[in-house]
Amino acid sequence: MKLAPPDVGDDNNSLSDRVTRALVEERDRIAHDLDAALIQRLLGVALHLQGTITLLDGRAADRVAEAVEELDSLVTEVRTVIFGMATCRREPGNG
Repeated sequence: MKLAPPDVGDDNNSLSDRVTRALVEERDRIAHDLDAALIQRLLGVALHLQGTITLLDGRAADRVAEAVEELDSLVTEVRTVIFGMATCRREPGNG
């Protein structure tokens, strides 16, 4: 009597599914952390600086206004990355 070899294909698929699921969950966690912490802090700093502009004159006000614009641009870039992470997660074959 000959025993059939164990079917490892199902085990490999199950492991692959668990790894994919773990990667998606980690990507979601990172995206949430970026949005909740980083973006909110950047926006807070930008708003604080924007309020300070009215207290300044000339070149100082201009420089702070430029810094606010840079922060706004950075927030947009971070949001684009987060959106890209979410889009990548939903596309077939990308986990």
